[in-house]
Amino acid sequence: MRRAPEALDAARARLAGLTARCTFLAGDFTESVPEGGDVCLRSRVLHDWHDERCRTILARCPGPSARTPNSPL
Repeated sequence: MRRAPEALDAARARLAGLTARCTFLAGDFTESVPEGGDVCLRSRVLHDWHDERCRTILARCPGPSARTPNSPL
């Protein structure tokens, strides 16, 4: 999970039943997302950004949720 460092404790509490199966990381999801994960969880993120930035954020996450530059949001 790529979150600001101060949000990690809250995320761990919220996902308490999954902490053995999750890796929580601080970082900037607009720059990169670690490879090899099964799920890229984004919660309360896209509503804060304009469409072009949303496309960038979605494209950073691998798997079925990745979007091409012309994909509708």
